[in-house]
Amino acid sequence: GVLAAVDRRAPAPVPVALATDSDSLTLARHIPGEPLSDAVWASLDDSRRRTIAAHLAGTLDAVHGLDPAEPMLAGVGASWFPVKHAKLTDAVASHVLPVLDGRDADATRAIMEQAETTFIREPVSPRLVHGDLHETHLRWDGGADAGGAGTSFGLIDFSDMTLADPAIDVAHLSGISPELHRRVISDLAAADEDLERRAGIYSRWDAVFLLADHLTTGRTPETTARALFGRALESIRGL
Repeated sequence: GVLAAVDRRAPAPVPVALATDSDSLTLARHIPGEPLSDAVWASLDDSRRRTIAAHLAGTLDAVHGLDPAEPMLAGVGASWFPVKHAKLTDAVASHVLPVLDGRDADATRAIMEQAETTFIREPVSPRLVHGDLHETHLRWDGGADAGGAGTSFGLIDFSDMTLADPAIDVAHLSGISPELHRRVISDLAAADEDLERRAGIYSRWDAVFLLADHLTTGRTPETTARALFGRALESIRGL
């Protein structure tokens, strides 16, 4: 399967299937640890940080490096971004723009326009991506590291795996630590020169998504949504 192919090339473990009934039940490798939060990252020494960044970059290279034409990827769908963007456009018009002042509304429109241009009108050639690489899906097992056995870092939850822009997979790393973001970008063998710019565009778009989600469903906590949205506004104005 796809994850088995990734696992053969990746320095960090992924939840490869160990057994399946070919229907609804799959037994997958357990990836132990806690989310790689900003607090966890801050607690690590430089050697561990260097290893995590290198292993994450190497694993992303293994994911992004699979040929989309490979038969094993036939079941991986095209990017979900156009559908999500269309729904978000409606939510922004109905729920986000009405609660913003004119300056913030203009900045929000600019964020949405940039994302549409970058990921829909003028997309790069799609590659296999994890699709949801937040801190929750990056696992650090400090206990294994301290004991000198096992692997300390791994990735989980590939359920949003799709064929899309690899920039999506690095877009949220700066939220954990700008240092992690820089190290991973530097270590990526297949990073193109425009990847960091596109990652910023996706990160700002996702901040709008989370604010809309807070306003429409309440699932995203207000403090989280408004903090990320505030950073997105600062970022777009700084361009």
